[in-house]
Amino acid sequence: MMAVLTLGLLALVLGVAWGDDVTVHTSAGPVVGTEHALHAVTAFLGVPFAQPPIGDLRWRAPQPVTPWTAPRSAKAFAPDCAQRPNGFAPSSSEDCLYLQVWTPAVQPAEPLPVMIWYYGGAFVNGSTSYAMYDGARLAAEKNVVVVSVNYRVGVFGFLGHEVLRSRNADSSVGNYGLQDQLFGLQWVHDNIAAFGGDPAQVTIWGESAGAASVALLLLQPSAKGAFSRAIMQSGGASFWARHKLNMASLDFFTMAKNMGCTGSATEKLDCMLAASTDELLGNTTGIIQWAPVIDGVFLPEDPIEMARKGDIASQVPTLLGSNKDEGTAFAAAIFPRELPLWLYEGALTVLFKLRNLLELNVLYPVPLYKSVWWAMADVLGDWARWMSATNQTTFQYYFSRNNTNSTEYRDPAIPGPTCIGTCHGMEIPYVFLFQKDFGLLRDRLLAEVVSSYWTDFVKGKEDNLWSPFTSEKGEYMELGGPLLPMEKHELRKLRCDFFDRIEELQGMPTEPLAAVQEAAQQAILAAGALSPSHA
Repeated sequence: MMAVLTLGLLALVLGVAWGDDVTVHTSAGPVVGTEHALHAVTAFLGVPFAQPPIGDLRWRAPQPVTPWTAPRSAKAFAPDCAQRPNGFAPSSSEDCLYLQVWTPAVQPAEPLPVMIWYYGGAFVNGSTSYAMYDGARLAAEKNVVVVSVNYRVGVFGFLGHEVLRSRNADSSVGNYGLQDQLFGLQWVHDNIAAFGGDPAQVTIWGESAGAASVALLLLQPSAKGAFSRAIMQSGGASFWARHKLNMASLDFFTMAKNMGCTGSATEKLDCMLAASTDELLGNTTGIIQWAPVIDGVFLPEDPIEMARKGDIASQVPTLLGSNKDEGTAFAAAIFPRELPLWLYEGALTVLFKLRNLLELNVLYPVPLYKSVWWAMADVLGDWARWMSATNQTTFQYYFSRNNTNSTEYRDPAIPGPTCIGTCHGMEIPYVFLFQKDFGLLRDRLLAEVVSSYWTDFVKGKEDNLWSPFTSEKGEYMELGGPLLPMEKHELRKLRCDFFDRIEELQGMPTEPLAAVQEAAQQAILAAGALSPSHA
C-alpha cells in the first residue's frame, strides 16, 4: 500500500511542478509543452498523432491528424485508450491516439537518441499516463528523448473478421492497435527532430505486450528505416501475441452474441458499430481474448514462422530478456497455489502427451506455477537464436532481483494482486529509475546500472554491455543477483532443447493459455475430483 501511495503522491507532484512554456512546431501545427521543475526536461503531454478513431473511424487504420494553426496545449495527459476499468488507466476513451515527449533540450548541441515506449497489458489494457512510465527522470539523467505512444487495445484494437476488410484500403483486419503503434513511430520519425531528437537514432522499446509489439514491428516492412534498435522486456513474437483469423472470427461472433447483435456478419458489425464505448467494454470478457491477427496483410503469416525463416524486415541490434519468476502471477490466475502433483502431471499429459511426461518431470521438478515462467524465457531464448541466425547483434538479460514492492509493479493485465518473487514487470521501475527514489540502497544502485545498460545500448555504446548472444554459448547477463551483474551462459538450455524437439514432433498449442486452462480442467475431470459445473 505504501508503494501505491508514494507513486500517487509523485504523480500529484509531477502534475503541478512545471516551469516555463516551450513551443515546438510539428508537421500538423504548434504544440506548447512546459519545463519540468524536478528534472531538467521539457514535457509535451497529449500530443495528437492521428485523428480520433471514433464514429466511422472505429475499426479502421489510423488516419492523419487534422492540422491546426493556433498553438495547442500539450501540458496534460489525454485519456488512455478505451479499456475495462482498472487501477492503471483511471480515465479511458476511444479518442486516445496521443503521445508524450520528454526531451532534455529542444535545441541540443547534437541531436539526441530517442526511445519510444510501448506499454504492456496483454493487448487488453495499458496506459501511458501510469506514473511509473513517466519518462522525465530517464530523459534528464541519461540525456535521451523519451516518447510514449497510446495504442488501441481490446475489442477496439483487435476485433477481427473478414467482414471488416472493406473498412481499410489495404484490406487489413484486426490489427488497429499495431497500426496505431506504427503510425506513432512514423510520426516520431517525421517530427522528433523538432524536439531535439535524432530520427536516425530511434529505439523501439516495450514490455510484455509492448515487447511483443516491438517484435512484430521488426517483421513489418513498412516500419523499416523508421528505427535503428529494439528492446524487448518479457515479451516477443510468441504464441500469446497472435491469433489466427479463424480464432479472431470466433471472438467477433462471441462479442456479437454478448451484445445481442444478430443476422449476417455485416449486420452484426453494423450493430457493434452503433454501440457505445461502454456497451462494448461491458460485453468484453477474458484476460487474453484479444491479440494481433494473422490477417494475410499487416501480418502476412505467423510471426513465429517469419522469424524462424529470417524474414525480419528490420535487421537491427536488439536487447531482450525476461524475469526470474515470469509465470508466477499468470499461473496463480489459473491454478490453485497448492498445486497437487496429480493435477500438474495430468495437465502436462494433456498438453504434451504421456511419452514426454518423464522428461518433463526431470526438467521441471517444481509446481507448475514455477515452471510457467520458463515458457516466457523459452520464447525469448528462441527469439534470440533466430536473431543470431540472421546476423543481428542481440544482447540477452535475465532479471532476478526480488523487491518488496513487487505487487505494485505487476503487469496490469494480470488478475488479482498476486506477484511472487521476481515477477512479470518487476524490472520496469529500475529501467525508468523509479527505484532511485523509493528503493533500498541496493535497488537504487541496480536502477542506475540497469538504466545505464539500456541507454548505452540506445546510444550505440555496445562496448559498455556484456557479450552478444551466440548460438554456441548462449551469453546473457544476470541483473539483480546477490553479487554484481554477472555474465553467464546457456539460460535454461536443456529446457529449451526439449521444447525445440516437442515443437518439431507435434507442434505447440496454437492458443497456449486456453490450452493450459482446458488441460487443467480435463485433468481434474479425469481424476473425478470435480464435476464440470465446478471445474
